[in-house]
Amino acid sequence: MKLAVKVIFCLIISAIIGVGSALAVVKFRTTQLGTTNGPWQYNILTGNKDADIYTRAAIARVGLFALEKSESIYFLTLRDSAGDRLEDTCRYRISGSPLTSRWWSVTLYAEDNYLLPNDANVHSVTSTSLELDPDDKFTVNIGPQPTDGNWLPNENAGKFNLILRLYNPDASIYNAMETVALPDIEKKGCK
Repeated sequence: MKLAVKVIFCLIISAIIGVGSALAVVKFRTTQLGTTNGPWQYNILTGNKDADIYTRAAIARVGLFALEKSESIYFLTLRDSAGDRLEDTCRYRISGSPLTSRWWSVTLYAEDNYLLPNDANVHSVTSTSLELDPDDKFTVNIGPQPTDGNWLPNENAGKFNLILRLYNPDASIYNAMETVALPDIEKKGCK
């Protein structure tokens, strides 16, 4: 009887350690998805059938239904260009040049990794909806109140993240993932 209790105890402890360590690895991979380019992170295995189980679990944890890398590239950021965590108590400005792909978007996700409900029903800006300045550059303001031009609301988002999706990107982007000019994210002020 004592042996059976010891075996059961060891099995329970082993299961707790195994599940706990797997969850810790997946949680870590969710915040460290791969290589960085400025504030943006990417993992070329996102959506790839060759991705390991931990990468797939990390991607599933943030709710991303990823297409194969031949169709799209995903860049994620939790931070602004200065390295500070994105949060709803601050206003931000995303700026850059249009990216060379068939279509692209920047989407804001709340702390729970879901789209942020808002009265304006605005969740992303896209390459087809962006207003460009005379220099063919774009600016997107992020904040609780609407602004002139391109705007994403972050009211009640908590700590949020942004996902930049490139659909059918130009080959030059695949060849220079670490150096391609991705948008900057500048903090404009906090409450």
